[in-house]
Amino acid sequence: MMLLVVLLAQVVVPPDEMPVPRSFRPVDSAGLMERFEDLNAACRKRVGELEDGDAGADPCHGRDVVRGELSRLGWCLRMAGVRIEWDTCPRR
Repeated sequence: MMLLVVLLAQVVVPPDEMPVPRSFRPVDSAGLMERFEDLNAACRKRVGELEDGDAGADPCHGRDVVRGELSRLGWCLRMAGVRIEWDTCPRR
């Protein structure tokens, strides 16, 4: 029995050192929204300069990826003129 206790003591990770699964981590929606706006600005700035296969398309792709993540989290993009506004998406 003593051997089992010693072995468990070596294997058990203290709670403050345990990795948190991604599904339990808080999501920073505001940070994602800010990231979307930064990528959108970079994409719009480069649109007139892009050529086929240009690496400058990366901000556009990144913007689309972030928008997809926000959509998955229940946020919908709405344009108010040139301003970007985020609303919660209606449930389907």
